[in-house]
Amino acid sequence: TVTSVPQTPKIDSQPVQRGLPDLGEDKLIAPRRRRESVKSLPVVEPLVALYDARVATRWTEPTRRQYCWVLRNLLELASTLAGHSVGILELLKDEPLLGQTLASATTADGGREVSAWLVAQRRSVLRSFIELAEPELRLEGITDAGDALVRALRSIAEPIGTGYRLPGGKPRGRGGPTPSIEEISVIQEELTHKPGWRGTRNEIMLSLMTRRGVRVGGLLLLDGVRAHRLTDGRMRCFLRAKSKREPYELAVPDDLIGPLVLLR
Repeated sequence: TVTSVPQTPKIDSQPVQRGLPDLGEDKLIAPRRRRESVKSLPVVEPLVALYDARVATRWTEPTRRQYCWVLRNLLELASTLAGHSVGILELLKDEPLLGQTLASATTADGGREVSAWLVAQRRSVLRSFIELAEPELRLEGITDAGDALVRALRSIAEPIGTGYRLPGGKPRGRGGPTPSIEEISVIQEELTHKPGWRGTRNEIMLSLMTRRGVRVGGLLLLDGVRAHRLTDGRMRCFLRAKSKREPYELAVPDDLIGPLVLLR
């Protein structure tokens, strides 16, 4: 017969490993020590702290943490490339360093390759910083930060759609296989043979997706009414921008102007 002997719980500040009744004594467990960081926390720049506060008023807490981490990581990477500490103002004034930083697909210490998603997010976060801190940047004498970013991107990135495809970075491994050029041609040939306005619509949508990198979600409201001609004969159309309330303008290829007018 096995008899269970109840144990009186001990209440103390030291964790213990309970022994079996009459066979062993309670043994003290060494307290777990927290690992002390050998690096002191870097001093946060006033403009970076200001950006942190303004991001918190626009987006959720997880998004705020991610955006602020990416911005600090970008500055650490720029400092590694420059060989000295680089602040946000110095980075925006130094276009060659800005382009080199955005083109780098490594961690801040240069130890390993990062994902293409993080490389692209560095650009997006820097754009949002320029937008939110524009008044303070003007007080510092930086009035063309957005133009400087565009020039830096043009020097190192491939233009695609309304943005730029940055070099380097490991692919995210999502989305599945993509069709080849030959397969895309077959798909276009099949869909553009639809009668009436459907064939015209399909031709324009597929051409803008394959040639200009436009998302299908941005083309859902595409029609001739949302397009307008410039004085030189070119045409621009208003498309839905991802995660934004205001649409953006896209230059329409010359050979698509005629079909787009038919959608009015």
